[in-house]
Amino acid sequence: MELRKPKLSEVEQLFQIELENYGADESTEMETFQALVEFPEDYPGYQLITLVDEDVLGFYCTIEEDDYVELVDIAVKKDYQGRGLGLKLLEHCVSAQGMMTIGLTVREDNRSAIALYKKLGFHQVEVVEDYYDDCNGLRFERSIL
Repeated sequence: MELRKPKLSEVEQLFQIELENYGADESTEMETFQALVEFPEDYPGYQLITLVDEDVLGFYCTIEEDDYVELVDIAVKKDYQGRGLGLKLLEHCVSAQGMMTIGLTVREDNRSAIALYKKLGFHQVEVVEDYYDDCNGLRFERSIL
């Protein structure tokens, strides 16, 4: 297994993982993945990393601004969840950031993700009312030293 930037030929797999985990607006999500992979210079501060065996098994996407990084997306293929791949992605994300603060928002009902974030030293900083269509979001942050 390797962590690396995705290839253009893997965009469909990224989109399918996003779709099976979160649902997605097919027209905009596919275009977004394609643009991030094909034209990274047009998205300064964005980083998209994939976890690949023979196929893409998961990915994360961050946006860096000054000394703050926002984890905007992280997902693992449904058939591979519960095998530590989300932890592997998140550990890579944290270690790749250097000395800064990393933040994220998660659904308040996503207990497994919340447990994972807490395990890696993230602390809840606020509840974001109606962040998602059907529930609140919880903001977590971790300072990386």
